[in-house]
Amino acid sequence: MSNGKTKPAKTGRSETKLGRSELRYRRLFEAAKDGILMLDPVTRKITEANPFIATFLGYTREQLLKKELWQIGLLKDEAASQAAFRALKKNGFIRYEDLPLESKSGVRLEVEFVSNLYREGGDEVIQCNIRDITARKRIEISSPASWPRMRSPPGCSAPSSRARKRKSPEPRLKPAAPKNPGGIRRPSSRRPRSTPGP
Repeated sequence: MSNGKTKPAKTGRSETKLGRSELRYRRLFEAAKDGILMLDPVTRKITEANPFIATFLGYTREQLLKKELWQIGLLKDEAASQAAFRALKKNGFIRYEDLPLESKSGVRLEVEFVSNLYREGGDEVIQCNIRDITARKRIEISSPASWPRMRSPPGCSAPSSRARKRKSPEPRLKPAAPKNPGGIRRPSSRRPRSTPGP
């Protein structure tokens, strides 16, 4: 009898602890300042989205659900999405340090994209973390230190290939006048020596 009474108490404590853990995770998920998407590994469709990513991309949570990443601009097209998922299933991890995309309203954004494949409760789950790096990229582009890596500084047209090949003319030295032009022998300024008489 005593054993039967203690088991429900332990189970209840475990359920309470699990409930607290899930609540803590939910709060972190909703308060995160990075975008978080949960995906189904089989269908590649979004199953959960946090408020940050919805606001960042200009969608509601309901509009994001059941969509694939390429349908919300995170990957170029369906073929790119399939290639990314193949790499994810093979390695368990993919990362794009500089991924351009557009929001629903057409605003160009730059993000760092990291995706992990792991098991949760016996099932595979995909979690995608999206970090906004738009401001950082704009600062890098506007910084003079980044200009050598660019074709030309902002607001300046790149020099043409002809202009790059053309060198500034070197100053030409005027040749000195020859000492004896035409091979004519100049008369000597010295007086001829007088020859002694007989």
